[in-house]
Amino acid sequence: MSRSKVFSITIFVVTSLLSGFSVFNSMEGAASAIFSTGVTASVGLYANKQYQLRKEKEIKQ
Repeated sequence: MSRSKVFSITIFVVTSLLSGFSVFNSMEGAASAIFSTGVTASVGLYANKQYQLRKEKEIKQ
C-alpha cells in the first residue's frame, strides 16, 4: 500500500473521529465542516497522487 493511500486513509479516520466527537458534544455545525473539509482533503490527496503516477507512466512510454 502506498504512503499516499495510507495518509489518505489516516486523514479520513481522524476526520471521522473528530466529527463523531463534535456530534457527541452537540456541535453538529462543526462536525459537518470538519467532515466535509477532511474528506475533501483526503480524496484530493489520493486523486492527485494517482494522477501523478498515471502521468509518469505516460511520459515513460
